[in-house]
Amino acid sequence: IVAALIRRVQALGGFAAVIRRGDEGAGALLVDCRHRDEAPVVLEYHTDFDGRGAWRTLALPAGDGSHDARLVDYVGRRARIDPDLWWIELDIADAPRLVMELTTTG
Repeated sequence: IVAALIRRVQALGGFAAVIRRGDEGAGALLVDCRHRDEAPVVLEYHTDFDGRGAWRTLALPAGDGSHDARLVDYVGRRARIDPDLWWIELDIADAPRLVMELTTTG
């Protein structure tokens, strides 16, 4: 999923980067979606006990810090539970839609 997302975003002229590398075959995936004046959206992909994958939109805990500070704090806490966690950032218009399209159509 990670490599495909990065290739697609870059092919469309956007920016994509791996912020935290997890295990190739395990761990959840956090996707920080941002673009200019759009409000940032954080998506999380995880597999359930049956091996099925699903996306959910994260509501970062409220706090005094910026989106970035709250996300860094969340990732730190989440990585203690899931050391295989991936974190990528996508900077392209309507990134959440792109993520959903790419991962649901193969």
